[in-house]
Amino acid sequence: MKNIIVKAEHIFPILLILGLWLSSCTKQPQYGDSYIIQKDGLFGLIDSLGKEIVTPKYIYIEPIRKDGVALAVIDTIYTSVRDSSFLGIRNIPILNIKYGYITSKDKFLFPEPSYVKIRIEDYMDSIQAYSKFCQEASFYGGLAIAQDTTTFLYGYIGLDGDTIIPPKFREAHRFNDGRAAVQLDSKNGLKGSGKWGLIDPEGKNVCDFVFNHIETPVNGRAIASIMTINKEEGGVIEGEIGIDKNGNAFIDKTKATVIEASDDPIYSTTIFLVDDNGKVIKEDMGMTFQYSNFNKDGIAVAIPNRLAELFGRGYRFIKKDGEFLKPIDVTSITEEQAQKIIESKYFLNEMLPEDIEFADASRFTDGYAAVNLGRAWIFVDSQLIPRGNEEHPIYEDALPFSYGLAGVKLKGKYGYIDKEFNITIPCKYDSCAIAGRNLCRVYSGKRTQSGFSIVSYINKQNEIVWQNIDYQGDFFEKSEKKQNGIWKEGISYVYIGKDYTIVWILLTLFTIAGISYWAVIQTKRRNRNNAKSSAKNIETIFPIKESNEPDSSKLVLAKENVGTNTPDDISEDKNINDEEKKAIDERLNDILGF
Repeated sequence: MKNIIVKAEHIFPILLILGLWLSSCTKQPQYGDSYIIQKDGLFGLIDSLGKEIVTPKYIYIEPIRKDGVALAVIDTIYTSVRDSSFLGIRNIPILNIKYGYITSKDKFLFPEPSYVKIRIEDYMDSIQAYSKFCQEASFYGGLAIAQDTTTFLYGYIGLDGDTIIPPKFREAHRFNDGRAAVQLDSKNGLKGSGKWGLIDPEGKNVCDFVFNHIETPVNGRAIASIMTINKEEGGVIEGEIGIDKNGNAFIDKTKATVIEASDDPIYSTTIFLVDDNGKVIKEDMGMTFQYSNFNKDGIAVAIPNRLAELFGRGYRFIKKDGEFLKPIDVTSITEEQAQKIIESKYFLNEMLPEDIEFADASRFTDGYAAVNLGRAWIFVDSQLIPRGNEEHPIYEDALPFSYGLAGVKLKGKYGYIDKEFNITIPCKYDSCAIAGRNLCRVYSGKRTQSGFSIVSYINKQNEIVWQNIDYQGDFFEKSEKKQNGIWKEGISYVYIGKDYTIVWILLTLFTIAGISYWAVIQTKRRNRNNAKSSAKNIETIFPIKESNEPDSSKLVLAKENVGTNTPDDISEDKNINDEEKKAIDERLNDILGF
């Protein structure tokens, strides 16, 4: 009896733990390795075995990220709005995008599509606006940007669709490592500034909004700029840029300047390297380079802009402290240091000059970067020492390492090398993409305006797992020719829905457990009542009296008012059989706690 009661009492915490575990398993979609495919100009996804998991019917799609969903653009249309001036005589083009977040089950995360409206400003065309949206709209760290299409302002939503950060920003970038770059609205922002800053996943500011622009930090570093410029007569230059004692950039407004009619416009622009809290690492990074995201090794590519190209500048690398990465000066190293370099792995018996700049360069990954020396590509390590093997020391083209492989070109064809610089996938393709986790995208066939006619996915054993022999190229440009203001019909928007199966299972288990528990309690209570009643009956027949023994705590059955034939042991009583005795013993044991 007690064992049954104990099991019943412990079943609830077991079911509770089971319920929480099942809920955690279904809280968000599971991450799966996926790859973009294209058929008839529309995009879908396959898994690492080449199985189609998202039907190609979208004009853009991204691979499934760690949040378990992929951004999928359903359609785009073009409309316009009047400008906000008094007369409102100018029409501003609007790019409307219908999109959603799709899972590996080919179903959307939310019950309705999402929408965004992007003003096509003077400095931006529709292709740029579209590309920028696709880069920023994915879920990262459980958050994605979302727009209030009435105010045109951006905020952030979670994977359950709830608003996490209200829409109050003029522009917003995706989150990375708990930070996102956002721009305050020029009307409702910090004194109407429209300045940029960084926020955390709760929407709290992590730095002052003083920048004219800032990127979302990657690996703890970001490029930011402050520009104080006004060309209008009578306008006010905000002040001079400075750094306070805490390392934060600010504008000293005590040095503001009013532009007179005869004065030339005053320019003051500074580019900063900042950390993920907006603190300045290096001031005045120069205006001749653009900087790619920092990798995990703390190195970024410095890409020359048009101004730099006019002066013959090339690609370089910068470190996390903002200083340029330079090759080792062979005239300043010791003989022991030189010997270590010579004996190190994959050394090509060559050193680069200290003032070298490259014709092109890839990012650093897995400790190496590909650089273009003008006519050939080589790989260098983080000290800019050339690395490779003697069989193939140089290449006609090269891509960065990714998941242990790097695409290279030899004798006019592309293949892949491993981190020991051995060719693992033969160079027999007309082009290739950066290697994926399990698959590599390669191109072959007839040359077309958008690339090549055949696109394939191969695994690391060089086996084709998926192929399209009629590659159509980019579909977005074709969609621009549609009539404005009409959404494309025919796409079945299937919602992932709420799976109540687990809920019903848990409710059923709890119901069964509850009924069982109630039945056990009722049985126990009934048995106790019966035991008490039986005990009273026994006491009536055999009154319990204290013994004459010295130990008065012992109880004996007094034989009072009993006939001469009454036995000394109740088991010998003909009126009480064995089964009744056993039942009485069990009830007494239950009462006395034995």
